[in-house]
Amino acid sequence: MEAVGSYEAKTHFAKLLDRVSEGESIVIKRRGHPVAVLSQYSAPVVNGGLQASFADFRQRHQVGALNIKFEDIQSAKLEGRR
Repeated sequence: MEAVGSYEAKTHFAKLLDRVSEGESIVIKRRGHPVAVLSQYSAPVVNGGLQASFADFRQRHQVGALNIKFEDIQSAKLEGRR
């Protein structure tokens, strides 16, 4: 992993982006100390369990399986504030 100074990074940013797009990672230094890493973007991974839970909630809500009353929501909300 190559290191470049902040001035050089600013001056040659487009060239650094080209290198990063080819898979290289570059450390950016300020006054000799590393402060950042320029690397390829990777999309965040969504937790499969959480995503499945939301899908299940949506499905049950669409078919009317959830029978939640407004009063139940209000009491749960108030209880969470205690």
